[in-house]
Amino acid sequence: MTDEEVARALEQLPGWTGDARRLSRTLEVPADRQQTMLDAIREVQRELDHHAVIAEEPGRLTLTLWTHTRDEVTRRDLELAGRINEIAARF
Repeated sequence: MTDEEVARALEQLPGWTGDARRLSRTLEVPADRQQTMLDAIREVQRELDHHAVIAEEPGRLTLTLWTHTRDEVTRRDLELAGRINEIAARF
């Protein structure tokens, strides 16, 4: 995907930033809900057979998406970002 295609897609993905190489989002999560959110994200990752790199800090998760085999953002990353947004909206 080009930077322009990713930029257009990001208009529909609140909270996400990035370009054709990587997408990222940081989620503020109450510490007592963080594990529940991680479990939900991991379930979606299994469903899609696609994974984010997740950096965990107390009360915060930073997710980075790209398709490792292509070393760029693909439609699968955008789909996962959308599903993560659905999860985040529940918290």
